[in-house]
Amino acid sequence: MLSRCTLRFEPDKSKGPGYGLVIASCPGLTGTPEDVRFMLKNPATGLSLGPNGWQPGDERLTPDAVQGSGETLTLCVGPAVVDNLELQAIYQATLFLGDDQWQGGLGVSRIVYSRDPSLLPPLEPSPRPDVKPRADLPLPDIETDPAPLEPSSLPSADRLDMAERPKSRKGLVLNIIFAILTLLLLVGAGVFFYDKILPPNDAALEEKPAEILRRESADLPPGQEAPVRYAPDDLKGARGLQVARDALKRKAEPQTALELARQLMGDAGDIKAQDGAFLLVEEAAKSGDAQALLLLGDFYSPAQPQRGTIQKDAALARDCYAKALAAGAAEAQGRLDQMK
Repeated sequence: MLSRCTLRFEPDKSKGPGYGLVIASCPGLTGTPEDVRFMLKNPATGLSLGPNGWQPGDERLTPDAVQGSGETLTLCVGPAVVDNLELQAIYQATLFLGDDQWQGGLGVSRIVYSRDPSLLPPLEPSPRPDVKPRADLPLPDIETDPAPLEPSSLPSADRLDMAERPKSRKGLVLNIIFAILTLLLLVGAGVFFYDKILPPNDAALEEKPAEILRRESADLPPGQEAPVRYAPDDLKGARGLQVARDALKRKAEPQTALELARQLMGDAGDIKAQDGAFLLVEEAAKSGDAQALLLLGDFYSPAQPQRGTIQKDAALARDCYAKALAAGAAEAQGRLDQMK
């Protein structure tokens, strides 16, 4: 099984130059595996690190030692690995833990090479007790002028500072682009999960009735007409609003929609049921039905009690009453007189 892990490289301070630690955080890992091997590949060249340096193909290496602590695994590596690594590079690393594999990017920001003589301890010959220096021999002249420093003889402190220098501007730009692409990918995955995976809830029922009508009733094929009568519990709250939406989807006849709207209007305190009734009345009024136009005017009229979440609009109410009066609803005149 292939899993993802997080890796980083650190110099091994306890062993000195040429030794390093590959620290891997493997979620779900328990204990220290008995058989641990690893592989390092350079994505830029496609080469794999082997015992004699970088080479084609895939080469599995064995660490000098392995230490485990919870989900963290520490691999100790020597100069055969450390001396072939480059600063500010990211290698593709794969850990082989028995039958399982863990893969991640190994970033290298600090290295102490064994090939740097300035970082090695000074070598001094030990004196032989049976050999004494001869005082009678002349000492050779010694050049007293200081020799120019070679690049490799810089102080170790300065060389470490050079190893910890910040990444180049190109690497920073690439990291920013990668972060932006990752964010866009996460946002797209979240939108897809919310729209396609999660079950629908009642949040959509809180939208304005006109928006529900446009989105879910337009361009729908006609189907079996919705029933005229429902059980009382089916007309309460969110269920009542869903009944109205279902009737609109089925392209209910104007009289059927008007009858269902009157049932929903029975409980004036049920806001969602009243919104469902408004949807049906508004749809029936499009056919020019006088009673539907009269009820639609009542929803908009400031002189009538508030029903649902429909905002009052005197101009729309007068227009509905005028059309209802022209269609034969005589009581519409009284409604118009109330608004003067």
